[in-house]
Order: sequence, then structure tokens, then C-alpha cells
Amino acid sequence: MWSDLVKWYAEKYNIGQNPEKNLLKRLCNCLDVSFKADGAISGPRTWMLQAYYELMKTTEKDFPVLLLQVYLYYAPQTQKERGYKLFEHQKMDFP
Repeated sequence: MWSDLVKWYAEKYNIGQNPEKNLLKRLCNCLDVSFKADGAISGPRTWMLQAYYELMKTTEKDFPVLLLQVYLYYAPQTQKERGYKLFEHQKMDFP
């Protein structure tokens, strides 16, 4: 649940003030990297997460954590460093 993630995040990173807002900012900063590289402030994944968060706050309910993108295979080297593409579908989006 979202509240469990916030609690874990606050404990793990020793965040005393506004852990929920801190977590949301951290998650949004990780999303839509390709859009941000082109100069955009955010993109569709960030908008989705922000809308989901606003819905939680509006309804005052604890929602399940929404995982927007998960790495199925982690390769510490970039494709450029390796010289070849390791996996066709390294990342998966979850609706």
C-alpha cells in the first residue's frame, strides 16, 4: 500500500519532514527521462503518477502502490559500453 511505501522510504532514508512529498518528488524525477532529455518538465508517466496521487488525496484512501515501470533484467553496462543490445524488452510498463 502507498502508506507502507512512504513509511519504508522515510525509515530507510531517515526523512523526518514530509516523507510523502519527498517520495513523490523522487519518483517523478526518475520517470520520463527521455522527455526530460528533450527539455520537457515531465511526461505521461509523471502525469499518471501525479493524477494517481491526487486521487488518493481526494478520496482520503490508501491505494496500492502503482509501479509504472519495472526493469526485468538489469545490466550494469550500457548498450554503448557493451557494443550490442542484451535484451529486447529490458523494461516493462505496467498500467
